Amino acid sequence: MAEETTIKVGPWAWTVHPTLPVPSQSWLVEQGQQRGPSWLHEFHAKREAQIQRETHDPLVYGWEQPPLGVMRALMAGTYRPGMGGGRPCAGANGWKQERPANDVLALGGNGSGKTECEAKLALECLVGRGGREVRCFSQNEQTSVRYIQKSMFRYLPPAYRKIKRQGQITKISYAEATGFSEGVFILPNHSAALFPTYKGWEQDKKSVEGGEADMATWDEEIPAELLETLRFRVHKKGGTVLGGFTPVHGYTETVAQYLEGAKVLESIPARRVVWDWWSRTWSWGEWLVDPKKQLVKGCEPGHVPYVLQSGQGNGRRFVVTFPTMFNPYTNVDAIIDSTRGKPLDFQLERLWGWPTKMARKAFPNFSDWHIVPEEKVPDPKTLSVYWFADPHGNRNWFMLWLGVDAENRVWVLREWPDAEVGEWAMPGQKPDGKMGPAQLAGSGKSFNDYKRLVYEIEGWVVGENGVWAPGPKAWTVVDRRIDPRPAGTAVPSDESARTYLDHLGDAIRSESGQVLVPGLDCTAAPHVGIEEGTQLINDWLTRGWDTNQEVTPLNCPQFYVSAGCENLIWALKTYSGSDGEKGACKDPVDCLKAAAKLAVRHLAAGSLGSYGGMGSY
Repeated sequence: MAEETTIKVGPWAWTVHPTLPVPSQSWLVEQGQQRGPSWLHEFHAKREAQIQRETHDPLVYGWEQPPLGVMRALMAGTYRPGMGGGRPCAGANGWKQERPANDVLALGGNGSGKTECEAKLALECLVGRGGREVRCFSQNEQTSVRYIQKSMFRYLPPAYRKIKRQGQITKISYAEATGFSEGVFILPNHSAALFPTYKGWEQDKKSVEGGEADMATWDEEIPAELLETLRFRVHKKGGTVLGGFTPVHGYTETVAQYLEGAKVLESIPARRVVWDWWSRTWSWGEWLVDPKKQLVKGCEPGHVPYVLQSGQGNGRRFVVTFPTMFNPYTNVDAIIDSTRGKPLDFQLERLWGWPTKMARKAFPNFSDWHIVPEEKVPDPKTLSVYWFADPHGNRNWFMLWLGVDAENRVWVLREWPDAEVGEWAMPGQKPDGKMGPAQLAGSGKSFNDYKRLVYEIEGWVVGENGVWAPGPKAWTVVDRRIDPRPAGTAVPSDESARTYLDHLGDAIRSESGQVLVPGLDCTAAPHVGIEEGTQLINDWLTRGWDTNQEVTPLNCPQFYVSAGCENLIWALKTYSGSDGEKGACKDPVDCLKAAAKLAVRHLAAGSLGSYGGMGSY
C-alpha cells in the first residue's frame, strides 16, 4: 500500500491516497463558486473519512480491483464472460458456468496485487462462518512472514488486531518481524489460519496429510505433488484452492496444469487503464502494443487473456490474469516504461501476467501454435509415415507415428500409449515429472503383442481366417526405427543370440506355417545425445517461423502435433533434461529426437526409401 502523506491545497490538508486523488486548486475554486464553502468542507471531511475507513478496515471498506470481483463470481458460480470489464471471446459464445470454481489461479503482472486479493478472500472465508480453516502456503518462512502473514494481518477486522489471547480459543499474536506466533491464528469464532511452507512440507510430507481445510492458498512455485494433496484435502470438504503466480521467468509444470487445454472466456485489450476516481469508474487508455497483431492464440488482435477455463479440473478450474494496470497501489508508469522496446513475450509476462514459455524447459518455443485439432491433421495416406519406438523390457514401449507432407512439414500423427491408456508422465517433485500409470498399465507384452498393436493402430484388420491385412483406412509406413540400444541387443534368454530387430522381423504364423501377421521390418534409429537431440527438436520448432513476428501463412511453424498426442505434448512442455536418463517424460522426447536426427522427409510415390548416412547401426 502507498505510504500516506498530506498536501495542503486551499485551506485544507489532503491525505495522499491512490484511489482518492487530491483535488487541484482550480477544481476547489470552481466547486466553491458552484456549491459554496460549506460543501467543500463536507467534501473534505467525507474524503478523509473514507481514506480512514479503507486504511483501518480494508476487509470491509478497502478498494478492490476488477479481477478480484471476477474471482468472487467464479467461486460463487455466477460468472459470465464480459462481466469483468473485458470482452467475451468468440469461442465462449453461449458458455455458462455450470458449477462454482473450486480451483482458481491468479496470474499476476509485476506489482499486480494478487497476494493482497488472496489474503482478502481468505479472511472473508474465515470471518464469514465459524469453525473454518485456511492454509496459506509460501516458499519459506521468510516469504511467509514478509508477504503472506503481513497481508493477512492487514485484513483482520480491527477489533481482532490487538488481541493476543482471549479465553481458551482465541489466539492472534502478531509481530511484523516474526509474523503470527507459531505460524497460526485462531479467531473468536473458532476459525483458524495456518501458514505452512513448501520447505517444511519437503522435510515432512505428512505435515499436510492430517486433515481437511475450507480453503488453501499458495504463492509462486508450489510443488506439483503438494498441490495435488491440497486439492484432495480441500475439495473433499467442498472448499477452494487459490493460487498466485508471477511468470517472470516463464511458467512451471504446476501452472501448466491450469493452462493446458484452457479456453479463453474473456479477453482485454493491451491498453493502459484510465481511472476516474471521482465516479469510481475506469476506461481503456492508450495501446501499449500493436493493436492489429494477434498477441495470444484464442484472442482477437491486440487482446490478451483475462479469464480462462482450464481443460482440467472437471470444469471447475479457472485462471484469472491480474494486469499491472489494474492496481493503482503500484507504480504503473515505471513498470510500463521498463517494458518499452522489449520483446513481446517480456511485455505480456510483466504487464499482463500472461506466460508464453515454460521456465527452464528444453523446448521453450513449443507453443499452442504447434498443436492442431485431430480433425485438421492430414490423412496419413497422403503423407510419408515413419514409426519410432523406444522399447523397454519391464515397461511399456513408447511409440510415435510421424508423417511428412509434400511441403516437408512434419506432423506427429499418433502415439502409444495415448490418453486412453493413461498419462506417460505426471507432475512430480522432479523437473521432468514422475512416472505415470501408462508406463506400466498392461505391461508385459510380447514381441507378437506389439506387432498386433502396431498394425491395429495403422488400420489393419483381422479376417475370419485369422490373417491380418490392411483395412480401408490403413496407411503405409515407409520406415520403422527403434532405439539403437535395444536394436543391437540380444535377448538374454535366446540361445541363438537374436536381437530385438530379429524378433520384430519375424512373422506370426499358424501351426501350418501360414503368415497371420507380417513381421515389422525395423532398423536401428540413429544414436543422438541429449544436447544434440534437444537442439535438433528446437530447430524443428522454429524452422520457417520467426517467433517474434505475427503468425501468417508465410511465417508459421513447419512442425505440428495432433492434439490427441497428449503424452508427447506434456513431455514437450515439461522436459528439461535435468533428470538425465531417468527423466519420467524422456521416452516420448527420445522418439522425437531420433526422428529429427534421421531428418525424415517426404518421399514421392515410386521413389526409393533409402537415404541418410545419419549414424544408424
